[in-house]
Amino acid sequence: MTEVSNGAESQFPEAKFADLVKLQGGRPAYTFIGAQIFNIFWTLLWSYLLFGGYIFPIPDFK
Repeated sequence: MTEVSNGAESQFPEAKFADLVKLQGGRPAYTFIGAQIFNIFWTLLWSYLLFGGYIFPIPDFK
């Protein structure tokens, strides 16, 4: 079986987390973890605002 490639793998290889920990005393890893935590809270905040009735009214299903 042959693998199908869109060419992105060779142009933009994925970074391994273990490699990020080894670089510059782990600073890229800390930045990655911080950005992921920020994304989680940002997503939860927008979900709360959008679906909690603060921006759009909550539908009244009867």
